[in-house]
Amino acid sequence: LQHSPSDLNIRAADMWSFGILLWELNTREVPFSDLSPMEIGMKVALEGLRVPFPPGISRNMGRLMNICLNEDPGRRPNFDQVIPILEKMASS
Repeated sequence: LQHSPSDLNIRAADMWSFGILLWELNTREVPFSDLSPMEIGMKVALEGLRVPFPPGISRNMGRLMNICLNEDPGRRPNFDQVIPILEKMASS
C-alpha cells in the first residue's frame, strides 16, 4: 500500500505527540511551559528545540522516547512497531 505524503506526515506527527506524552508522564511537567505555543512552534522548527530527557529515566523508556521524537519524521516508528516495545517493557 502506498501512503500519500500527508498520511505520512500525520503519522509522524502523531508519533511525535506520543513521545511528548511519554515525556509528560515521566516528568509530570508541561514541556516549555514558559513559552507561548507560537514560540514553541518556531523554536522547534527553526532552532531545533527539544525536550530534555529527565534524569533517572529508564534506559528502555529513554530509547522509546528517542525514537518517537526522532528529528527525521520518516524515521519515527508507527504504533504497530511501538506496541511490542511497550509490551516488553511492561513484562520486564
